[in-house]
Amino acid sequence: MISWGYETDGLCLLCGTEMESHNHLFFQCSFTAFVWRNLFLHLQLSNVPMAWDPLLTWLQDIHLDVTTRLALLQAWQGAIYELWKERNRRMHDGVTLSHSHVLRLVLSSVKDKCRALCNLGSSQGDLLLQKWSHSNGFS
Repeated sequence: MISWGYETDGLCLLCGTEMESHNHLFFQCSFTAFVWRNLFLHLQLSNVPMAWDPLLTWLQDIHLDVTTRLALLQAWQGAIYELWKERNRRMHDGVTLSHSHVLRLVLSSVKDKCRALCNLGSSQGDLLLQKWSHSNGFS
């Protein structure tokens, strides 16, 4: 944000403890790490890199069944969107949601997308919804 000319102290708006950078904001921040850990736990994935470039490489190289890969891509899109939205909510609106609330928003979003696929007659919709619907305390 500083490089774009915004006057800010540069601290991460989600954790308030580190300077905001691409890697920090989306993966290394304690707030975002909570969201990612729980999404990966939900998908029963372990040893996932928690930095932008290594994660992109991992996503290309990991061998997963089609449904898990699609679920992971849904998680990626939903988490990036909701984490950025939370950061902007704090910056522009002065509103703060908990990391658990943001996680629930991501899960709700991916489940809604699965239901939309089901309504379109896609067999992947049902398989994805089953993957996201098992209980881990955040369903």
